[in-house]
Amino acid sequence: MSYVQPMQYGGVSTYGGVGGYGGAATYGAPAYGGAYGGGAYGGAYGGAYGAHPYMDQTLINTQKSDATNALSNQAKLQSDMLKHQFDAQVAMLTAECDRNCNISEQQFRQQLAQQTMQLDQEYKQQTMTLDMAKQQREMSISMQAAHMTTEATQYKMQIDMQQKMSTLYGTVLGNQAAGAAAAAKGGAGGAGAAKGGAAKGGAAKGGAAKKP
Repeated sequence: MSYVQPMQYGGVSTYGGVGGYGGAATYGAPAYGGAYGGGAYGGAYGGAYGAHPYMDQTLINTQKSDATNALSNQAKLQSDMLKHQFDAQVAMLTAECDRNCNISEQQFRQQLAQQTMQLDQEYKQQTMTLDMAKQQREMSISMQAAHMTTEATQYKMQIDMQQKMSTLYGTVLGNQAAGAAAAAKGGAGGAGAAKGGAAKGGAAKGGAAKKP
């Protein structure tokens, strides 16, 4: 029974050949295809059959089964290696994506913090300006109200003084009118008394004339 040479792993990409985030390394072509087509099984089977024509069908089938099992094992091993390589590349791409996402998130959060700080400063400045304008307006309103209060007080004082003067003048004029009326009334009474006395004198004189 001849020896069947096992297939090599030369055609499979190793883990060291995995590319970066920009482009992943391509998978290497499996070696079992070429080995199966013109490799160990074909050469061993052909050589053994030609060199040992006395080998029976059982031995040939056994050798064929061994070669097929070896091929299946090699193919499975290479398939597992390709799967591991694929998983490793996907994990690297995922990790790189997460890293870039974290970096971008940090940058955007830093930008958000800066913009928020700027807005906060503008808000405080605008609020301070509004408060100052409000205080100035309140001061102006207070000064205007005080001025109007002063004018109203002065106007009331003038009105009160005019009313007092009018009352005083009215009292003086009333007294003068009352005095004049009293004087006029007193003059008229004296004249009447004198007239009555004259009448009485005339009557007495008439009686005396009638007496002889």
